[in-house]
Amino acid sequence: MSKGQVELVNVSKFFAGQTAVDQVSLTIDSGSYCCFLGPSGCGKSTTLRLIAGHESLSEGRILIDGTDISGRPPAQRGTSMMFQHYALFPHLNCSDNVSFALKLKKQPKQAREQSAQELLKMVHMADYRHRMPEQLSGGQQQRVALARALQTEPSVLLLDEPLSALDPFLRVAMRSELRRLQRELGITFIHVTHSQEEALALADQIVIMQDGKLVRSGTAREVYHQPQNAFVARFIGGHNVLQGTVTEVSETSVSLLTSDGFTIKTPPSAKVQPDQQRAFSIRTDQVTLAAEQQQLNTENVLPATLIDSEYQGSHLSLSFDLPASDEPFTALVPDSTDLIIPRPGERVWLGWNHQHSSLLDLPTVS
Repeated sequence: MSKGQVELVNVSKFFAGQTAVDQVSLTIDSGSYCCFLGPSGCGKSTTLRLIAGHESLSEGRILIDGTDISGRPPAQRGTSMMFQHYALFPHLNCSDNVSFALKLKKQPKQAREQSAQELLKMVHMADYRHRMPEQLSGGQQQRVALARALQTEPSVLLLDEPLSALDPFLRVAMRSELRRLQRELGITFIHVTHSQEEALALADQIVIMQDGKLVRSGTAREVYHQPQNAFVARFIGGHNVLQGTVTEVSETSVSLLTSDGFTIKTPPSAKVQPDQQRAFSIRTDQVTLAAEQQQLNTENVLPATLIDSEYQGSHLSLSFDLPASDEPFTALVPDSTDLIIPRPGERVWLGWNHQHSSLLDLPTVS
């Protein structure tokens, strides 16, 4: 049976009268990969440090496998933390860095070296065991730091933005390594990141925070396809957010009237009533465009003016000005030789079908 179920119960943290974490309640399944995602200052790293015991709780409880560990020191929680800047000891080689915790426990040198060798092999660093940290690349230092964090055999591994210092190519490679290790070890990984792409690629569970609050938790697919509120739709990426007044509610769809007089349909919802002002999102990769409205074979259409286009290899990112929105509207269009892109300032029509939009629970968040 895997271990490492983490439960936060009404967890709060205050600093000098300011609320950093605000009444967060959450369950993270044992043996899962969980990513905390959100903008700077949202409380995600503070939450990680509360789980680790590097910050004390102001309110609430933290449980691991049903045991309240809120008052325990870090070494007695069954957790281990890999810090953003790795924090390797510069005067110790890779092997001694990894085995340092065992040295503190006064284990024999041969046992320490054997354990370090096994862990370094796991992260593909066995051949570098005698090198000093300054002789390693950023990615190699990260692997050593990861091996050291695993030395104590934690049931929960905490990772504070572990990929942020790496170049984009290496970041993708190390992403795969982290996921491989998590599956092989079967322990819970809790990973803090700013990167939506990173969270979507890695996580069994994504937790999105805003202003110290938990605003969305679910699988990567759930969070992406059902963002539930405007902040999440914008932050997770891939969505445009508009507003309208609900005019009709049926078993198959909800109709909303935009400020420029166009009716938009979204999937049905039991939480909506006529005459409500509601936000809704549209998938950027499901938008089509045409020079004339009648050329679109979609349920929803809106007029737009092209602001700019950006070539991104397999597709183009087109930015539009819409009368119904105060912010640019984005469409991701697959690149092809017969694709005709309008010029900036030209008027076009945008279209999409109702299943590629989501009615949002909360009004637009600035």
